[in-house]
Amino acid sequence: QAYADGWVTMHGEACREHQRGESSAALFDARTRCLEQRRQGLGEALGLFVAGDGGALREASMVVAKLPALAPCADVAALTAEVAPPDDPAVAAEVEGLREQLVRARVVATAGRSRDALTMAEAVGVAAERLAYPPLLAEARLLAGRVAMESQQWDAAREALVQAHVAGTAAGHDLVAAEAKARQLYVNGMYFG
Repeated sequence: QAYADGWVTMHGEACREHQRGESSAALFDARTRCLEQRRQGLGEALGLFVAGDGGALREASMVVAKLPALAPCADVAALTAEVAPPDDPAVAAEVEGLREQLVRARVVATAGRSRDALTMAEAVGVAAERLAYPPLLAEARLLAGRVAMESQQWDAAREALVQAHVAGTAAGHDLVAAEAKARQLYVNGMYFG
């Protein structure tokens, strides 16, 4: 309930700030995209609970605790560092749909279904390559690396994280590139050092 309440509060604040002219249209769009991804994650978690997914129900508190934090949606520096969506509106819409699949995969992984989550992340990666949109490829590879780490698949984690770092660096997706590199260093140091 606290997560949903926080989301409602933050969304209302973003709308009021924009109406008062305290934030630009670009910042408002970035903030609402961020909040929409969080809403989708919460919706996916609730969907697993309602469907009676055994893993999700057993790990309900963990699933909710691992939902993406709301704070970055209020961080102006992080929001303005966001990678621009594709210029083509049809491609941009497809990218947003694929990002929704990544949100779903993250929730599924937290519910203990890492194999399903890896399959979903890989499918998004393939689609990102087809669309020639490297930021999404970096995000998909990073998620695959995270999930592989959580399920202790160290070789797969290292490979996905290297790919995420390369794609993120090439795309100027600095947050993804940095997280991928940090995770890669951890995996290398702990399991391949």
